[in-house]
Amino acid sequence: MAKIQTVGTVKEFMSGEWKLKKKEKAALSAMASISLYPLLLSKPAAAGALTGVITERTVTAFDPIVDLVLGISYPIGLIVMMCGGIVWMIGNKEKGLALITNAGMGYIIVQMVPLGMKMLVEVAKTF
Repeated sequence: MAKIQTVGTVKEFMSGEWKLKKKEKAALSAMASISLYPLLLSKPAAAGALTGVITERTVTAFDPIVDLVLGISYPIGLIVMMCGGIVWMIGNKEKGLALITNAGMGYIIVQMVPLGMKMLVEVAKTF
């Protein structure tokens, strides 16, 4: 009966690392980490500028959708609040009050989220 010899993980087998000796693996990993070290630390100015342009274009591309949602939030909130008032008048006070409260909070959140996102984008630009 033949003995089964394990050579390591599937990843090592597929990459061919199992053919290398331990000294060669250590040397290759040290060389790879040393050669990539300056690239990881440095940030090219062109890449930073390009990232800023892409971010700005993406943010401005969604402005019409944001404006549409902001414009629609008032009529929808008004209709839901009026429905809540009607439900309250019918006799279901808890459900009516929940509709009015949720519509008011939803309207405030919809109006405030774009401001918060603009603030987050400005903070992200500093990094």
